[in-house]
Order: sequence, then C-alpha cells, then structure tokens
Amino acid sequence: MPSFGQYVARVFHHQTVTNKEIEREISEMCTVTPHDVKAVLSALSAALKQHLQDGDIVKLADVGTLKLEIEGSPAPTPLDFDAHRHIRGVRLHFLPESENKRRKLYQGIRYEQWKG
Repeated sequence: MPSFGQYVARVFHHQTVTNKEIEREISEMCTVTPHDVKAVLSALSAALKQHLQDGDIVKLADVGTLKLEIEGSPAPTPLDFDAHRHIRGVRLHFLPESENKRRKLYQGIRYEQWKG
C-alpha cells in the first residue's frame, strides 16, 4: 500500500444532532415555535422524498442540489438488462450550493490536528 505508515486527514464527528435540536435552534432564530418548525420539516421531508423518487433534481436555495443516482453494471443489450441483477443500489447525491465555484458549506471549516 502506498500510504501505509503515513497520515491522512479524516473527519471527526463531534455529535449527532436530532430534529428536536434543529427545531429548537430554528425557533430561536425566528418567530416560529418548535412545533411550527417540526411541521415544516416534516412537510419538507415528504416533498423531498416524493420529488427524488419521481426522478426530479431538487435545488434548495442556500443549501444545494439533491438527486438520486443508480449504481449498477452494464448489460450487453437492452433486452439483457435485469434490474435485480444490474442495479447494485441507489445513492443520494448532494452538491452543496456554490458561489464563484466556492462551496459555501465548506467555508469556515476548521482543520485541527487530532491529539488523541
């Protein structure tokens, strides 16, 4: 292995944030209650799921673009194609919003050396 014994950057996830925490944070940023935020997040979730399953690309302003992509292997001809055999899975592809080819999501990320 060319990288054996060398060091590589990894993401350290500090915590898992739940809907309840997001609802509370959003309600503190504006004039809606946590229950209102919960209702909107629930409706957003249902709308995203439906559009993605319909094959739509979903572009959320200030967030990014989401779409489903299929991972699979080719078939020699259209008649030979079998979904169960040639499709390995479906993945959600997320492309963060960008401005002048710079991803807003990545701006402000801190890089630190782990002191474990």
